[in-house]
Amino acid sequence: MNINLKLGAITAAETAELTDAKLLTLSKDAPRREITNLTTEIGEIARGTLFIVSEDNSLAEMMAAAKNGACAVLCTKAPASLERISDIAVLVCDDIDDALERLAKAYAARGRHKTIALTGAKGKTKTGEFIYSVLEEMYKVHKATDVKGGRQSDAQMLFDIPADTDFFLVELKLRDKRDISRLANLIDCDVGIVTALKSSIDE
Repeated sequence: MNINLKLGAITAAETAELTDAKLLTLSKDAPRREITNLTTEIGEIARGTLFIVSEDNSLAEMMAAAKNGACAVLCTKAPASLERISDIAVLVCDDIDDALERLAKAYAARGRHKTIALTGAKGKTKTGEFIYSVLEEMYKVHKATDVKGGRQSDAQMLFDIPADTDFFLVELKLRDKRDISRLANLIDCDVGIVTALKSSIDE
């Protein structure tokens, strides 16, 4: 996962607050450093990167991220020692997916766009195409189609909204009943449209 923050940079301290993470660092400057991109790939780290550490919370991974220029790392377990990564911010959260969803929702709220969320077992694609064709005549519309790649992909679609967007049109795939409440909490929509539901989730 590689994400460039299109709505402006955010500090490590702000990121910790929005993700409900504990910020650990030996550097006075680290909390104020600006994050401009997020990645799970060591090879994609650049200046201003928040590196998302894998599930094993490897100190070696954190050290490599710091060496490659990351200004912060997001993990679920604090390293045994901060001395080897003394110049970066370590954000310790309970769950990576939860943290990314919280950050994505808060970050997307910076935009001036209106959100139209569309779901259903059938008919949503044609409905979305119709809505898009009408709105694009006068507005800048960003469309996310049939998002179904998992929780990090759901969060990434919010990070991907361009700054000049007037309307964000998103088609949401309901994989099971739990997705309904989760996506409703993730997406602050101005208009919600349900075309048709499968019998298994009608209730």
